[in-house]
Amino acid sequence: MSSTPEPWHVSVPGGPDAPARARHAVSGELDGALNPERKADLCLLLHELVANSVLHAGADASAMIDVQLLIADATVRVAVSDHGSASVPAVLAYDAGRDGGRGLRLVEDLSDAWGMRRDGVNGTTMWFEVWREPPTPA
Repeated sequence: MSSTPEPWHVSVPGGPDAPARARHAVSGELDGALNPERKADLCLLLHELVANSVLHAGADASAMIDVQLLIADATVRVAVSDHGSASVPAVLAYDAGRDGGRGLRLVEDLSDAWGMRRDGVNGTTMWFEVWREPPTPA
C-alpha cells in the first residue's frame, strides 16, 4: 500500500530575482525524481509561472509567491500561487514578432497537464504536471 505523498512548499519574495530563487529551491528537491531533460523542462515552466506572477500580478519584493511541489509515483506537480490580478491568464498564439507572451504556451506544450484556480484580484494558482516516466502505450 503506497502512502499519499506530502507536498513540499516554499515562498519566495517577488521581484526580478523571484524566478531564479524559485527554480533554485525546487531544483534541489528534485534529485532523482526526473531525468535531466524533464527536470530542465519543469524548471523552465516554473520559471515562466513565477515570472508571470511578477509581471502580471505585480509581485514585487514586498509580495510573496508560493510554490508547491508534489512528487507522486507517476507525476511531479508544481503549483505557483500569487495574490491575483485583474487580467485572466491565457495561452497566446505564437507570434515571432512579439516580445514575451510565451510562458503559458510553453506550459501547454511541455507539461502533461496544467490548469488554474483563480479568485480574481484575490489570488491565482497556476499548476502543471509532468510524467516522471513516459506513459506506457495501451
